[in-house]
Parts: sequence; structure tokens; C-alpha cells
Amino acid sequence: MSPEIGVLADRWLTAFSLSKGLRLADALIAATALHHAAPLLSKNQRDFRFIPGLKLLPYPAASTA
Repeated sequence: MSPEIGVLADRWLTAFSLSKGLRLADALIAATALHHAAPLLSKNQRDFRFIPGLKLLPYPAASTA
């Protein structure tokens, strides 16, 4: 983990841990995606949708066929 990722995750934890329930693992995942300018594929988008600048991709539903 780079220092930039740690600083960004810490900033989001300070801002969102109480108001949105952001947890350390999710903050680190989001910070890593944003640091690498990569979209984040997540089945549970409500854990990340409030992160500024983070591009979320929906996880496709499993086929029942």
C-alpha cells in the first residue's frame, strides 16, 4: 500500500465512518481503486456510492438459467 492510499483512506474514514458506516477495509479498497484510476466492481454499491470521484460498476446478477 502506498502512503497516498493510506492518507486517502484515512481522510474518508474521518469523514464517513460515523455518518455512512465506512469501515477500514472498504476505505482501503476504494482508495486503491481511485489511486489507480480504476473503476470499482462491487455487488454492494451502497458501501461506496458516497466516495467522491470513485467510479462504480455494478456486479452482474448471477444467471439462474
